[in-house]
Amino acid sequence: MKPFVTLAAALLLTACASTGTANEMVKEATAQDAEQAIAAAESARKQAAALKYEWRDTGKMIKQAQELAKEGKFVDAVNKARMAQRQGEMATQQAKAEAELTRTR
Repeated sequence: MKPFVTLAAALLLTACASTGTANEMVKEATAQDAEQAIAAAESARKQAAALKYEWRDTGKMIKQAQELAKEGKFVDAVNKARMAQRQGEMATQQAKAEAELTRTR
C-alpha cells in the first residue's frame, strides 16, 4: 500500500506544480513587484508551517529573495520569491493529501 500512497502523493504534487503564476518566471520587475512576491511567499510559508509541513529551504529562499531585492535585482528577487511561494503551496498540498490518505485507511 505504501508505494501506492507515495505514487498518489507524487502525482498530486506534480499536478499542483504545473499550475498557477508562481511557476511563471518574470523578465521585468519593480521593487513593488518584489515586495508583493516576497509577501505572497511568506504567506504560503506560514500556511505550511501552521500545518507543521514547512519545507526545509522555503525560508532560506525568502531570505535570498529579500537580499536580491535590497541589491536592486528585482527580477531575480521575484523569481526566487515565486519559487519559495510554490514550495509553500506544495507543502500545504502535501499535508492535505497525506491527511486525506491517512483518513481513508
